[in-house]
Amino acid sequence: MQVEILRLDHNGRGIGKIDGKTVFVPNALPGEIVTLKNIVDKKRYIEAEVEEYLQTSSKRVKPICPYFGICGGCDLMHLSHQDQLHYKQDKVRDMMERYAKIDTNIIKPIVSCNELEYRNKVTFHVREKCGFFAKKSYEVVPIDHCFLMDEKMNSVFELIKKEIPLEVLSTFVLRHSMRKGEMMVIFTLKESKDLLPYVETLKKQVTSIYVYYEGQYHLLYGNKYMSEQLQNFVFDISPSAFFQVNTVVAEKMYEQARKYLNPSQEDILLDLYCGTGTIGLTMSPYVSRVIGVEVNESAVQDANRNKERNGISNAIFYHAKVSDVIEDLDGALVVVDPPRAGLDTKTIQELKKIKPKRMTYISCDPMTLARDLKLLASDFEVVEITPFDMFPETDDVENVVLLKRK
Repeated sequence: MQVEILRLDHNGRGIGKIDGKTVFVPNALPGEIVTLKNIVDKKRYIEAEVEEYLQTSSKRVKPICPYFGICGGCDLMHLSHQDQLHYKQDKVRDMMERYAKIDTNIIKPIVSCNELEYRNKVTFHVREKCGFFAKKSYEVVPIDHCFLMDEKMNSVFELIKKEIPLEVLSTFVLRHSMRKGEMMVIFTLKESKDLLPYVETLKKQVTSIYVYYEGQYHLLYGNKYMSEQLQNFVFDISPSAFFQVNTVVAEKMYEQARKYLNPSQEDILLDLYCGTGTIGLTMSPYVSRVIGVEVNESAVQDANRNKERNGISNAIFYHAKVSDVIEDLDGALVVVDPPRAGLDTKTIQELKKIKPKRMTYISCDPMTLARDLKLLASDFEVVEITPFDMFPETDDVENVVLLKRK
């Protein structure tokens, strides 16, 4: 069975047609003709893999990583970085127009920085082998080197494989502060094991070692927190804390969010889904007061600690559900940075009630963003959207949106 690839879908897969039925083929580009294997014929569509390329696209490049197509980490390494950006730009335009009925002229060019070695956090899985999950599978693909990590992270990864008894681990996480040069390792144990005798060499390379066992983090060595700098602020990062994985792009994204809000010293900023306070605290010099809301208690503790560390006195952070504690702040500025699921219905209704004069929506999922913008359309005008390439080599794209109250 063979098929001609017509375009890419929103997950980076090639799309073709066989007998009127849509076929989804990973690692296939528009204009290519491929034969298929591992064909799964479902009721409304077909999923398959490439067996052989009968005709290849002029846009196809040789992936730098030997695990591409096997490991599930990267989706677009067979495209140049520039063509990846074109794909993501078109993806945002298509989804905003199709699902939110938004004029694509308001979508600005995508912002991108470093193509490789950008990740400051990586999770490895251990199932006798050590590496990443294959796509749509829990089978571990063993790897020797990841091009999305810098050399220091790859060096520590190699050291762990040599020094630590992998049979007692289910996962381990590497976190690296690119600006401060600190590194945290978090081992998740399958069974109780004293790792202290095995980490002497590792201590020379990292600043923190944690063990996670039976629902608790235990500091085995070094600093309790890892610190990183965004703009002129330094943030402490605990082992469970969320921090954007691409430090350089995150900095640009937060700066764009501030420009969109255009705050003044008289404004109150409501920072919803505030996490460890990175967005609200970086905007604190530009407003009279920051009110942050976050459901994760440890993240709120981190936010308050980061507030103290940076000498910020005009911010307060609440541990609560966003939908439960939105204050009656008519005319405030609002920034929302929800998880992939987007805003829940109650939060959308509360946002309409408090009538912020301007709101910035930071989204990691264009589909839920389009859904939410459509639900907000009765009360808010979407003024501008800027996409950000937070995750090069993958099909993911983040967006920062400016909304104004109608």
